[in-house]
Amino acid sequence: MKNQKVIAKMLYAVGHEERLSMLIFLENKGGKAIFTELQVKFKLSQSQVKRYTKKMIAAGLIDHESRKPYKITELGKLFLKTIEELNKNITQLSTEI
Repeated sequence: MKNQKVIAKMLYAVGHEERLSMLIFLENKGGKAIFTELQVKFKLSQSQVKRYTKKMIAAGLIDHESRKPYKITELGKLFLKTIEELNKNITQLSTEI
């Protein structure tokens, strides 16, 4: 697989349910949210929000400039579409069993 490292980095970045939920939240909020929104919504400390967002930024799923909202990237949107399709397939398979 050509993009193995990139895919692994993305999976690692959302490898915790809260981080995946945070990415979904950003998408549902029109693609952006400020730090305190993330902190309040997920009941996290400042250090946890920083750690979670840092992993997603490193994976290219979100972007952030100083004093501006966190934004989901095109790669982040594509990743969520792929996860949504996977979720549909898992649901379908589990009903067939």
